[in-house]
Amino acid sequence: MEIGANGILSGIKTLAIDKNNILYVSNDIYPDSKVLRWNGNAWNQIGGLFTYPNTSSSITTDNNSSIYSSSNGSFSVAKWNGLTWTEIGPGANALNASNIIIKLCNDPIGNIYAGGRFNIYNGDSLGVAKWNGNSWLKIGNAIGRGSVNLITALCVGVNGNIYVTGDFTNANGSPYVAVFRQ
Repeated sequence: MEIGANGILSGIKTLAIDKNNILYVSNDIYPDSKVLRWNGNAWNQIGGLFTYPNTSSSITTDNNSSIYSSSNGSFSVAKWNGLTWTEIGPGANALNASNIIIKLCNDPIGNIYAGGRFNIYNGDSLGVAKWNGNSWLKIGNAIGRGSVNLITALCVGVNGNIYVTGDFTNANGSPYVAVFRQ
């Protein structure tokens, strides 16, 4: 079965499904990217284009079916409020990531997680942060060896454990999956 195979889906980077089984995609065709929602018959764009360098790199949903997108250029995470994309955690609660956000995911209770290559607001070199609805929190300690620790994938289990992998190795030089227990 195919859905929406009309060319609009070129450059798909990420998929997300909300609690109402609505499918979302994020595509990236230089110089623009967009988030699209499948309504059962056609793809509909959500909000405006993300224009280079602020392209959408990942999307996820929360328990209220809200959709979130990370932006490579502004190093932020935005939430669709029905009219516009708005950065979550502005001001003192901002993520203030210093570099790219590659992946977003959510946990069973609706917290949003961001992974990539960034320091968070207080200067911690980490690459993983959690939005709890009020502020961004540090997750675990710095992982891997070297200064190029890029988180390329993350997910959260029903037990709350956070699993991440990316461009990092252990003391023996081998790649691994890091687990943060909460």
